[in-house]
Amino acid sequence: MRQVFYKFFLLTFYSVFFFLQSHSQDFSNKGKEFWIPYSYHVGNGGSGLSMTLYLTSDVTTNYTIKIYGGVTLQSGTINAGQVIQYVVPNTYYLNTTGVISNKTVYVTADKNIVVYSYITQSAVSGATVCLPTNVLGNEYYSMSYTQVSNSTNANSYIDIIAVEDNTTVEITPSGPTTNGWAAGSTNTVLLNKGQIYQLLGTHNNTASGGLYYGTDLTGTKIRSVATGSTACKRIAVFSGAGKMKIGANCSNSNSSDNLYQQLYPAASWGRNYLTVPSYNRPLNYYRIIKKDPATNVYVNGTLVNPTSFVNSRYYDFSGNTPNRITADQPISVAQFFTTAGCDGNVNPYDPDMIVLNPLEQTISKVTLVSSNLVATPPQHHIHVIIPNGGTGISSFRLDNNTIPASSWVVHPQNPAYSYAYLANVTQGYHTLKSDSGFNAMAYGYANAESYGYSAGANVKDLYQYISLETPNSTVNFPATCVGTPFYFSMTFPYQPTTISWVFGTALNGMGIADVSLTNPTPTATTVVNGRTLYIYRLPTQYTITANGIYPIKVLATNPTADGCGGEQEINFDLEVLNRPSAGFTFTGICANNATQFTDASNTGNRPIISVNWTFGTLGSSTQINPTYTFPTSGTYPVTYSLITDIGCRSDTITQNVTINPLPTATISGTVTTCINAPQPTITFTGAGATPPYTFSYNINGGATQTISTTASSNTVTLQAPTNVLGVFNYNLLSVAESSSGVCTQNQPASAVVTINTN
Repeated sequence: MRQVFYKFFLLTFYSVFFFLQSHSQDFSNKGKEFWIPYSYHVGNGGSGLSMTLYLTSDVTTNYTIKIYGGVTLQSGTINAGQVIQYVVPNTYYLNTTGVISNKTVYVTADKNIVVYSYITQSAVSGATVCLPTNVLGNEYYSMSYTQVSNSTNANSYIDIIAVEDNTTVEITPSGPTTNGWAAGSTNTVLLNKGQIYQLLGTHNNTASGGLYYGTDLTGTKIRSVATGSTACKRIAVFSGAGKMKIGANCSNSNSSDNLYQQLYPAASWGRNYLTVPSYNRPLNYYRIIKKDPATNVYVNGTLVNPTSFVNSRYYDFSGNTPNRITADQPISVAQFFTTAGCDGNVNPYDPDMIVLNPLEQTISKVTLVSSNLVATPPQHHIHVIIPNGGTGISSFRLDNNTIPASSWVVHPQNPAYSYAYLANVTQGYHTLKSDSGFNAMAYGYANAESYGYSAGANVKDLYQYISLETPNSTVNFPATCVGTPFYFSMTFPYQPTTISWVFGTALNGMGIADVSLTNPTPTATTVVNGRTLYIYRLPTQYTITANGIYPIKVLATNPTADGCGGEQEINFDLEVLNRPSAGFTFTGICANNATQFTDASNTGNRPIISVNWTFGTLGSSTQINPTYTFPTSGTYPVTYSLITDIGCRSDTITQNVTINPLPTATISGTVTTCINAPQPTITFTGAGATPPYTFSYNINGGATQTISTTASSNTVTLQAPTNVLGVFNYNLLSVAESSSGVCTQNQPASAVVTINTN
């Protein structure tokens, strides 16, 4: 029985670390279970080797770090927003090839956390985002680079971890390996839960010009397969190199660094990528992997000649400007930093590999940790790519601070997007957020050292997923609200011969019975990346009466010969939230002046997709935070309602908004008198609002002065001096009243005092 488990978790507060998106049910690097290898690094490691894990969460939760099948290394509590740092003992470093037991670092938590891993030896360092079990897949293609190093035994490597027993893995290496596998051969290994298979490319340990060369395993195909009664299962895959030199025209020809990345499953690849060069070190290298040799790939609009792909699998190019990479089928793209001193990239710098996220897999909130660098002087940078449309840029925040508009640059290859460098950020914890999806990369340099990773990983399976269909839903995952009618729907990349929905005890107790379908007919089809997807919607409309998390299982029989035939078991959690509660605040309550209305609703952290405002009988708005100008004073009933992205509608609320009248004012006291005569009186009078009134005025255009009435009077006077000859214009400018709205109105008028000789 093939088991594919999809877990969906609600984010109830705010989002943290690499990718903690403010949307529940995301397919990201947030989760409760992680499988991490202490991957190959500079041959046998040597002194100074270190692997550090960083854990954090947006909520307080218990966590455990252990060796699967072995000892518990550390356990405790992560407080919301806290970063836990743990150094893994070198006992668990992987320095052999083949099946390895009792060395997988296994991280679990009661609630969602995020994890990343950082491996160093002196100034040889690399970091990766770690992916939880629920987003792992069954097919991967390794990413690395041309294997050149200043060290022996710096092999290209692949680490494969089974997350279930009896996992059969099929490996087709792109080049010869140290265990004797030939390039292009298909090899099968059997792994039990927690076991690792480490594969090393061959390496020539005889120096040539001070450098050592080996096999580059880029493009190696790794997939789990069904064998007999044993199903196709998920696996975690990491790839890179023990040490690597990258670049040409090098003044420092030998500096090298390790490469270390967890790979995204092929089902999550996209067709559209935008790149931005690393900050102040613009000459970067790029590698594109295609799964299907027939895929057409375009760089900045120009078709890449298919013969340029090595083994019909990968293609390299370099450049110092932003790029647009597109394809007619899904591809994977990685960005590489060069050796310090190569291609004009001065020290501090050194090689690194970052597997990029496509535009199809964006994030909207992410918290990351800028790593501790071993060497000096350290510098940490982030760059962000975001759509120009809507309010994505204006709503973008770094640690709750806005980014100047001048920092954003329109992407030269796709004017629908802009990018910004967030340069020289401090070491430590940073949060990025926007109301729109974006991609980001975090990285740092020091003397002959670097690190880098995609700042957030959205890892949705684009071809198979569960969703709830409601009239207003805009997302494809199983979340709804109490009392909101919906249909269950399942999307497959094949036509199953049977589908069984197992709703569990809690939902069965609400009258929702299990459903079994034989030879079902799809209710709809769609095409994604050239693949036809089949949608199966249950005909019954359901309503859940209590909030909570309800485990549901779908069993589907896959009749296709894709290596994973048989029965799939798809587990997911149905999230049922309370209905959103509408609320708003407002400022500015003066007639003929804009009143600002601001949403203050409780949506359970769900994004709002539509709203409806009415301002008495005078007008309406569909903006989330509108302004409205009431023409006259009075009390107006303002109504507000909203719908969230999962199709949940709030009740309509009404608040009475009292709009105050604008005050008016006059000035009097025009007079002609003699020098040193008794001082005439200038009188200011307010009307139409609430005293005391404050009047702004000047004399002959000089400095603005103010004068106020008492709370029981509409008028106030001042005495005009007569000790200087001339004409003195007492210019009334404006008047303000004293209500909570502090309404103000310009009221230009004058009183003239003329002082003559006797």
